[in-house]
Amino acid sequence: MSSISLSDIIRSEGTWSLKFFKLADYFLGTLLCSLVPAQRTLESAPGPVTQILIIRPGGIGDAVFLLPILKILRSQGMAIDILCEKRNAGVFAAQGYPAYLYNEIGQFDFVLKKSYDAVIDTEQWHYLSALVAYFVKARYKIGFSTRPLRSKLFNKRVVYNENGYELENFIGLFNDFLPAINRPPDINHCFDVPLSLSQWVEPQLPQKSISLFLGGSIGLRRFSQAQVRFFIEEALSKDYHVALLGGKDVEDTAVKVKEDWPDGRILNFVGQISLLQSAAIIQRTQRFIGPDSGLMHLACAVGTPVTAIFGPGNLNKWKPQGRQHKVIRHQVACAPCTRFGYTVTTCQKTYICVRDIPLETSI
Repeated sequence: MSSISLSDIIRSEGTWSLKFFKLADYFLGTLLCSLVPAQRTLESAPGPVTQILIIRPGGIGDAVFLLPILKILRSQGMAIDILCEKRNAGVFAAQGYPAYLYNEIGQFDFVLKKSYDAVIDTEQWHYLSALVAYFVKARYKIGFSTRPLRSKLFNKRVVYNENGYELENFIGLFNDFLPAINRPPDINHCFDVPLSLSQWVEPQLPQKSISLFLGGSIGLRRFSQAQVRFFIEEALSKDYHVALLGGKDVEDTAVKVKEDWPDGRILNFVGQISLLQSAAIIQRTQRFIGPDSGLMHLACAVGTPVTAIFGPGNLNKWKPQGRQHKVIRHQVACAPCTRFGYTVTTCQKTYICVRDIPLETSI
């Protein structure tokens, strides 16, 4: 199991505001974990389990990977609460799961005061979510044993496979509660778009269209200008409409695309719609093209064929499953350089894994 050092945090890609929280986890989390006594090891839950708290910090992709499991738990009559962040709460809320936010004091306090039969921390590496699981009122506490100080906070410690398909890792956390047969093989078709939104998107976008995601959690994952040009020209040459997707951080890119291609078949939704509306647009299109990202996983979840562009991310962990999906990548020795959400490059900022991705047929 690899580890993340203080130097890795400082050198990792991303904003300093995000690094601040990671540094807080590194210093404060280490201190608090050192002070608390270890939980007693349990092989199984000490009694019936009907009320579960699931902790899921992180982004959209991690949240999507939980949805197939949550569907099975709900079908068994389990009551599920989810403690998450604002950036992934919409994924859970859209599927009808109660989602409580870390940064809302009233909601966080409600979760801490409530009693559960089990709490499951689905975070892979950091300390603070495991500490929350430690202090939640629950008889059974489950989490990944990726670090010694982290492992002591749980009754049941689950081995994490750093190079395994992430859904398989998550299933390992829920082994006690999932039937031995019919476990979900992938995340395809696990997200239900509300009918009202499916109807909303119909007059706005022809079915013969693709969705092109311009964003990415870090700049390193985003398309270059040449890659954007290639995908758009390929789509237009085959008479597809193109729905541009992304957040406010790539609004300038979308504006430039519209300036370079004053074509009515290019529709700009960047920075203008919600996550659920994005899901409806993706479901409407015949293919999603985008980098390894949360929205790429959401595309799989709504059942749209995906062309995924992989650079620094771990292909084994996040690759779309199924013959309808296509992966484009440039295989280099230094990739993947992303571990536990930290991208620490060793290429001296040449970014060859992204820069040299082959431009090949994507539709």
